[in-house]
Amino acid sequence: MDQGLSRAGLHEKRLLKYLFDPTRPDAHNPMERPSEVDTEALTINVKFFLNQVMDVVS
Repeated sequence: MDQGLSRAGLHEKRLLKYLFDPTRPDAHNPMERPSEVDTEALTINVKFFLNQVMDVVS
């Protein structure tokens, strides 16, 4: 399986550092679920959009 490569700029790195900073009382908590009942299954919808075509082979 190929792994994707992602590069982030200064602002993206600062945002991630801020969001995942464990010293913040409202930081991201991986144990939280967006459901009142933790045994309830979650339906997640994901949409992808094509941003750019790099090459077209005929």
